[in-house]
Amino acid sequence: MSFLLLFFVADIMAQKDSVRMDTLGAVEVIYQKQPSAIVGSINTTMKWDLKNLTDLPKIMGNADPMHYTQSLPGVQTCSEYTTGIYVQGCDNAHNYVSIDNVPLYNVGHLLGFFSVFNASHFSGLQLTKSAHSSDFSNRLGASLDMHLVDTLSSSFHGDLVVGPISSQGTFVLPIGKKSDLRLSLRSAYLNLLYGQWLKFDGSQLKYDFSDYNLTYSYHISKKDKLCLNLYYGYDKLGLEEASDVSTFDLNWKNHLVSLKWDRRFVDWTMTHQLYNTRYSDDLFMSTTSYSLSVPAYINDFGYRGIVKNGLLKIGADVVFHYIQPQDPTPSDNYVQKKTSQERQNTQEYSLFTDIHKRLFDNLYVDAGVRGVAYFTHDDGHYESLNPSSSLTYYTNGFGRLRLHYGMLHQYLFQSGFSNFGMPTEFWYSCSKTREPQKAHSFSFSYDLDLFKKKYAFSFETYYKKLYQQEEYVGNVLDFVSSNYKLENSTIKGDGENYGVNLMFSKKTGRLTGWVGYSYGRAFRTFEELDSQTKYPANHERIHELNIMATCLLGRRWHVGSTFVLASGTPFTAISNLYLLNEQILAQYGEHNACRLPLYKRLDLSVSYDIKKGKKFEHGINVSVYNLLRSENDLYYRIKIYKGRFAYKPIRFVTDILPSINYYIKF
Repeated sequence: MSFLLLFFVADIMAQKDSVRMDTLGAVEVIYQKQPSAIVGSINTTMKWDLKNLTDLPKIMGNADPMHYTQSLPGVQTCSEYTTGIYVQGCDNAHNYVSIDNVPLYNVGHLLGFFSVFNASHFSGLQLTKSAHSSDFSNRLGASLDMHLVDTLSSSFHGDLVVGPISSQGTFVLPIGKKSDLRLSLRSAYLNLLYGQWLKFDGSQLKYDFSDYNLTYSYHISKKDKLCLNLYYGYDKLGLEEASDVSTFDLNWKNHLVSLKWDRRFVDWTMTHQLYNTRYSDDLFMSTTSYSLSVPAYINDFGYRGIVKNGLLKIGADVVFHYIQPQDPTPSDNYVQKKTSQERQNTQEYSLFTDIHKRLFDNLYVDAGVRGVAYFTHDDGHYESLNPSSSLTYYTNGFGRLRLHYGMLHQYLFQSGFSNFGMPTEFWYSCSKTREPQKAHSFSFSYDLDLFKKKYAFSFETYYKKLYQQEEYVGNVLDFVSSNYKLENSTIKGDGENYGVNLMFSKKTGRLTGWVGYSYGRAFRTFEELDSQTKYPANHERIHELNIMATCLLGRRWHVGSTFVLASGTPFTAISNLYLLNEQILAQYGEHNACRLPLYKRLDLSVSYDIKKGKKFEHGINVSVYNLLRSENDLYYRIKIYKGRFAYKPIRFVTDILPSINYYIKF
């Protein structure tokens, strides 16, 4: 931050009877203000300034926005091999993750270890934990949106980061006075440098990924803006067993294209947006006796329009879903495929409106309703009205109180035989016989700024009642059956989530950061298991403590650190194992009755700016993931090798992960 002092006049008394006047034309006084990386309330909306991510610990040289979001209260860490985020006890599939409000259906690289988002391409990240307005998409969980840069650049600039497994760069090119082009690329060379160390439980891992972002902005006039945004990313994973008798290949890719027009009137703004987004994956497995291919995809074409001023908002969403649930194609000497999974073409229409009104001096109300009509692939249809309302009371210098209620519906499901990060989870729609998911959401929060807004305290408690929840109980061996049906591999039930989140943060100064604590329960009741018994959800962590801090030391040194201490997640343990004709027969105990040990992790980052200037800077970052070398169990696996089998916990590929990267900004 800088202040320009113009025509500063210094009066100096030379002696008792004489005065000398010295006039300085201009003096520029500069100091660096270190703001917090995040603003907002843990109950409503929190925004990351992605420029501040450079001070936080990197993952193999990548500053990952999704990874940092897991450090917020109410957002569960889960594990290294679990893709996505779990907010207020909801499943990852309940979230709406998007770029400029256009959804992406799988955002994980490296088996979920970090996301597809190249942070330098975006201006910020916005996390809304639950629907607080009617424009919230038809999901039961959170909304996480990556914001595009909204201003035009007047000069060519960019940045480049070279890391241990990938390199990435962002380049901004002005095109005339009314438009610019922003291009970001990231590509991996993991196998080239680390092939001999890429072992997973005795098997050779081959992996490759890339990301490409392009955004073209055209400011037609002071009132009108056009934005064309494109994303393409892919992952290729191969796993070869040490015995050389089986292979495992998994490829998945995302693409997104959107065109948005913003129009500003005197008191109103209008937005129209057309988009297409597609996610696909293809699993291929083979052994000496059989091979199996399992393709799946979801492809959306959509329109979104909103008109709003300061008090009123009106809008519409239209989405056409083209869905292929996992369609296994087995091939061996004994099984011939007889059935295929039906493609699902569905339509989703939504109208919504919100109003903001002041009731009394310090009391405000926000109320809205979202009407939805959903048409299924089997000629079924569902209609719903989803109301939402919030009361906010400002206590004259003693903080803010907020009470909220919302009813939510979700018409898409996600499931799969793996929940530890493999992108084998697939999407499918509700139908005549499968009702849409539904939730009632309640929350109460209190926020208080302290010491001239240098510090902040937040408290939140929530409760969600969930209906029509599903979990996958099959396994990959089901796919070799000729009569495989999705309905036979899922169980249905209801659920409830409740908890308390606390956060204390320091917002300004050389040292910034926060301490967050979460207590949360997520229960599910499944009819097929026991309608009278509540089971903890697979992702539930009852207690979680997160500490995040960044510190500016002098002008060139930046230090950042994160610490996580959390309860272990539940799992269903095997009570007995049998080996019969080289086939495993397993007998399971009570569903999710056991828990993994305590999860703990400390990450550290140190950056040094070799040169720091207005037009050019470069430096080195050293990060260490899991500095304390904590041995965190992720899940249990059955392994057969040379006629023997074992049932043991699986941990991350290494107990400590250092990385060094070189960065340039120009």
